[in-house]
Formats: sequence, C-alpha cells, structure tokens
Amino acid sequence: MILNKKQPHVFVMLTFAMLFTLIMPFNAMADHTNDDIIEISVQMQLGSNKAAINSETYILDQPPLVINGRSMVPLRFFTEALGAQITWNATDRSVQVENDDIQATLYINKRTATVNNTSVTLEAAPMIVSGRTLVPVKFISEVLGYQVDWVAESKTIIISGIVSRENTLVANLVDEIQVNDTLKKELPASENNIKIENTYSNHKDVELEVIQLVNEAREKEGLHPLKLNEQLMVVAEAKSQDMVDENYFSHTSPVYGGMRGLFEAFDIGYRWAGENIATGQRTSEAVMKAWMNSPGHRANILHPDFNQIGVGAVNGGQYGGITWTQSFTD
Repeated sequence: MILNKKQPHVFVMLTFAMLFTLIMPFNAMADHTNDDIIEISVQMQLGSNKAAINSETYILDQPPLVINGRSMVPLRFFTEALGAQITWNATDRSVQVENDDIQATLYINKRTATVNNTSVTLEAAPMIVSGRTLVPVKFISEVLGYQVDWVAESKTIIISGIVSRENTLVANLVDEIQVNDTLKKELPASENNIKIENTYSNHKDVELEVIQLVNEAREKEGLHPLKLNEQLMVVAEAKSQDMVDENYFSHTSPVYGGMRGLFEAFDIGYRWAGENIATGQRTSEAVMKAWMNSPGHRANILHPDFNQIGVGAVNGGQYGGITWTQSFTD
C-alpha cells in the first residue's frame, strides 16, 4: 500500500503465502508534612516511546497516541508513577485504579466506567494496544483529578500531582532508594539501561535483518539505502502486534482503521508512505523473498521516493510463524 497526501490512495493487495502490500487531586493531605510529599511531573510525547518522570528518563513500550481524534495515554505508566494502584481483571476485561479516596473501574472497549460506585461516561473507551491499556487524557483530569497540561509545539502531555513519599516509585528514585523487584517490573527500564541512539539494542535481530536485506535489494537497483526511523519502528511493531492481538490480517485495523489512521495515531508526517504486511514466514530471508516475488511489495521496497523504514516482527498470527510489517515514508 502507498499513500500520497496529494493523490487518491492506491491499494495494492496480493495473497501470496498470506501477505499484503499496500488535576491531582491536590488531595487534602493535612496529615502529611511538606517532607512527606513530593511533586511529580510525568511527561509523554505523542508518538514517542521516550517519557520522563521529573528528571528520570524511561522508555515506554507503548507510546501515547491520537486515535479517532482522542489523545490516548498508557494507563499503568503514569498512574504508578503518581502512586496509584492498578488491578487487572481478565474475566470481565476491566482495570481498577485506586488512588487515595478514588476508586475507578474501567472496561476495555466500553465508555461506561464506575468512579466510587457511580457510573460515568468517558469521552472514549479504554483500549488495549500492543498489550497495554490506553485511556483518554480527559480521564486523568476529570476522573482521577490530576493536572494535565498540553504543550502544542512539542506535542507533549504533562501530568502533574502531589504524591506521598510512602506510596510512589518516583519518591524512591528521588531519595535514591533501591526500587524493589516488583515495582521494577511494572515500569519500563531507564534509558540509561537501554541505549536507543545508534545501537538499536531495543530492536529484534530479525527486524534489523529485514532492513539490511531491503537495502541490499535497493543497492542492486542503484537506489539509495533507507534509514531506520525509530518512530516507524514503533508503528510497524504496533501494526504487527495489532494483527496478532485482534486476530486479523489486513491493512485495515479494527483499532486504527487504515494506514492513514495508523500513521496519524503515531503522529507520523509524510508526503509519501507505504506499508507491506505478511504473516506465516519464520525468517527475514523468507519474508523478503515473498515480498520481492510480489510486484506490489517489491515496488514499495524499491520505491525511489522512500527514505525511511520501520520493521515490526511479532510472533503469532492466524498462520503461525511471525507476523511482519514494513512501514515506509519519504
């Protein structure tokens, strides 16, 4: 599939080995002294997997997105940073959030929620994307009562609150106290431990192998190589994960809609964009062979106007093996 913002969308689809182209409740804390509380600021940028809690940097496994015009943020990351407790109920697919005197229950794909046993209607239904629960930003301010600020220039969401030192991970970080193992597992690793820049250690070997094979194919045709784009890597991973989670194989997602909706959700700018998907192949060589033997997929891989690429490979799918996505932009 190729998108050009100035031209009608052209969809090229081929079935071949099953592949397609194409506000803190500044809660009354009268029983705490100033030494017992700490101000916390959580910053997340739309479409970016980097986040910050005060001065500490983290890598999100699921960045905030814009879906159907609503800003959606990963629930667990900011709530645990601000001292709330999260409980998942697999039976009814609900998430319970407890924070001081607030107890809220949200249901996946349902706008109806309960807050302190009172029914409320959310502006958008919570959803699961890449295994993480995303909730609308307004839930944070209107239901949980945290302060939410928006910085338009950098497309950054800032969630702030005052938290007791007794129940927050960040308070422990600020005090330089070792975080216990349970809490360590709940938050992404610090950027100090995951070196994204230049090393790409957070990417799977098979994803990097696909990019190498793409550039080898382009070199044979006298074309410039494509550069790995971190945001496109996140997009491609999310698309592959979505196909596995939602049990479908198509350019049209029940979560994001078409490719334009997917790119808009991750705030990807482009003039030209393309997408190849495949499922069932177990190696980078196998999926590249299938793509290169298909005119539509080959055209994306060798498109002269594309400059950047992301690849997502996720185990599972309707046909076993690996589900693959290539995302291209100019």
